[in-house]
Amino acid sequence: MSSTRPFRELNVSVSGVQRHNERTALSQVRNLYFVAYVDRIWVYQPRFPTQVLRTRPDLILTLPVSRENLTGYIDKDNPHAVNHLVVGDLGGEEILACVCDDGDVVAFQTQKILAAIERRTADERLHAVEGDHVKAFFNENVGKSAWGLAIHKSARMIAVSANTTEITVFAFALATESSTAYSRALERSTLPSESVDWVPIGASSPESASFYQSPSFEASRLLLRQQNYRITLRGHSDNIPSVAFYNSQDDSQGRWLVSTDIKSAVVVWDVWCRRIVKRTRFIDQNNALHPADVS
Repeated sequence: MSSTRPFRELNVSVSGVQRHNERTALSQVRNLYFVAYVDRIWVYQPRFPTQVLRTRPDLILTLPVSRENLTGYIDKDNPHAVNHLVVGDLGGEEILACVCDDGDVVAFQTQKILAAIERRTADERLHAVEGDHVKAFFNENVGKSAWGLAIHKSARMIAVSANTTEITVFAFALATESSTAYSRALERSTLPSESVDWVPIGASSPESASFYQSPSFEASRLLLRQQNYRITLRGHSDNIPSVAFYNSQDDSQGRWLVSTDIKSAVVVWDVWCRRIVKRTRFIDQNNALHPADVS
């Protein structure tokens, strides 16, 4: 017996236009839409029910610089221009993170961005859309033009790839009571315990994080995460446009990361041991992609 599936026509309309030199992201928690235009981020609140955007943003974020006189790679006149923009959860907070052409990495809490918009809406004296009073909780530099960007929720980590052919992973301290149980569970895990050269970081909270090079510690001690860590992964020989965590409950400690470079190499990393687990290169043959194992 045959049956037909009923279909209903939908009307689709354009609610906004994005130019090629802009980067965009959308909050999954709050009604916020972000557009990076050169070195600033325009913040919109889509209007219910059509989700139409106003012609002017509700707020404009000015990105801080980690230090003066940084140089760019693509546009020398705009070294702080945004190359990539993402929204994701870092622990229990949703954040907006971006990477810039001068190598800077900047992150804001979306809750504070929304609060700034609501204050401006409630107070008619606050006419300016400039969001200079919204402070970034994180601002570091990775050496050269940054492109790849990934956030691990439960492990509270941010990974950034750059034209240095290196990947930098910022691991924030886990300083709450719940993280104590988390750390003890890690101590009982089967993670490798060999010594590695590390980067312990000074402060115990992301709002005041300071990252610097460190002596060696055993992996089990590092995983207590009582301070911040900056981990450098080296193994690519070309620029790295993309990185991604295995961001799931199966990897709550942020152990696994995948990266790709512009010469088609795909690398799987064991982050906490700074070790390449697998390297694969995709070779274009007869207009098809075939994985070629080169590890």
